[in-house]
Amino acid sequence: MADEETIFQSQSETIGEIVLSDFLRHETRARTIGVMNPLAASSEDQLKVSGAPVVIGHDPKSDYVLPDDSVSRRHAQITPTKTGFIVEDLNSSNGTYVDGVPIVSCVLHGGDSVQVGKNLFLFDHILEYSRPQG
Repeated sequence: MADEETIFQSQSETIGEIVLSDFLRHETRARTIGVMNPLAASSEDQLKVSGAPVVIGHDPKSDYVLPDDSVSRRHAQITPTKTGFIVEDLNSSNGTYVDGVPIVSCVLHGGDSVQVGKNLFLFDHILEYSRPQG
């Protein structure tokens, strides 16, 4: 019985050239990132939200700039929370809409459409994996 355990342990450490400890849960860390994919927008750049709130607007100082007159200088903000992402309208002129409904503040879910002025995005969240340094 002891020989079978030893064989099992040595086989579980590698498979061919793959070292299984490289795939252990404690070896990697995952974080959720919010992603706004432009569907019909004045920018083709994907917007990623991870650690800090992101302000969307046509002001060049905005975190995500939409060069469009339908977008206020500071139009909306997406904030990551412990449980997801919140979008807030920042008293914009033309409003922020989630799934066609005007919002002041709203929790975002995967598959939601977000409209900022005349710009339309599809929101989703993904997991990003990273290894600890060292």
